[in-house]
Amino acid sequence: MIRGAAPGQAVRYRNADSSDPDALGEAPVAQGRYVALVPLRPGTNRIRLEAGGASRTVEIAYRPAKIPYRVRVVYVTGQEGDTRFETPNPQDRDYRSRLDVAARLMQAFTAEQMRSRGYGPKTFALDLDRNGRVKVETLAYPLPAEELRKKDGGELWGLFYGWLDKRFPFSRNKCLVIMGFTGYDRKERKALAHTALGGGGEALFGGATIHSWPRSLRQVSRVFLDATPVDPALMLDDSAYRGTLWGLASTTIGACLHELGHTFGLPHIDDPLDIMSRGFDRINRFFAPFEPPSGRNKEPIFFGPDQTAHWSPYYAAQLSVSRWFQPDASAFRDADPPKVEAKDGRVAIEAKNGLALVCAQQGDPVGPRWFRAVSGDRLELPVQGLRAKMRAQDGPIRVLAFDREGNSASVEIP
Repeated sequence: MIRGAAPGQAVRYRNADSSDPDALGEAPVAQGRYVALVPLRPGTNRIRLEAGGASRTVEIAYRPAKIPYRVRVVYVTGQEGDTRFETPNPQDRDYRSRLDVAARLMQAFTAEQMRSRGYGPKTFALDLDRNGRVKVETLAYPLPAEELRKKDGGELWGLFYGWLDKRFPFSRNKCLVIMGFTGYDRKERKALAHTALGGGGEALFGGATIHSWPRSLRQVSRVFLDATPVDPALMLDDSAYRGTLWGLASTTIGACLHELGHTFGLPHIDDPLDIMSRGFDRINRFFAPFEPPSGRNKEPIFFGPDQTAHWSPYYAAQLSVSRWFQPDASAFRDADPPKVEAKDGRVAIEAKNGLALVCAQQGDPVGPRWFRAVSGDRLELPVQGLRAKMRAQDGPIRVLAFDREGNSASVEIP
């Protein structure tokens, strides 16, 4: 991802070291700003940028993550194996490209957010093929699609959990699961088998809106600038009342990342732009220079960098010590997780593997909060001092400790 300022209406880019079809393209410029999504190959990438008669070449080094901890993208059908999904174009059945691009957008968004928070481009690793595309695992669950469409989100999440764990052990995998059998009752204007639910090793999302997702990196800006109305008489409108294709793509791709956040142990938070609140509705703002008109805005919206979706500092700190975010790690030690105890007005923390991070939070969604990177294997904190640091209100708080092996523990203090 390359962002910056440029003259003219578009920035043309080309990665001279990549044969990927997306390595050559254009990024729109609005109010002098642009975002270019350029695929990289391992090693040095020489990328030429041209705009308004000016040009420059930038070099970006890319080193794939070696970590065995992966986010896997899974497309689930009924036992019939019918991979068709809800779409206004019956001839369009390409789910693989859409899931590939969406997953890479979530990964890139996270990497850039982590970089902006001071952790370097840490992000989760995806399972990729030799061409750098996401491997989309297509699995048929042993029940008819018609029967699956009668179940609610909680039932479906539970059905798939153990089934997926056997194939992709959750000790080293998180599964982003898209349900290809999700339907839409046009008469009732109601989705069937649609949900957004994440936790443990499974992030589950309905597939009735993936028709709005881009099929290539070159399409990303076009999709996020597409103000074509969504007709609820024909298709599910899950666009946060914006009623446009760009809003539909933004909300649903962002919601998938939100559910992945739950699998990384992150609860809801009161920060309105955090991915773990409704900030995911605005993930489009990270990839497009403005918002077109929609059901919520009659005129285009030009926004600043502090008005886009983000990972808050509090959650970026927690992701930075997650096992899934250590690009060069090969194994972790499960034994001797941290111990956190509250007694006599103090919190005592012990971590035989070495402390990495201590956090404190209050409420659901998380409101008052505090975090600190730490070292050593022991730490004591006065409860009243901790409450003051996090500006806690009356009521319980939770203290969390993370060690250098990616283990964690917590305690609730009344």
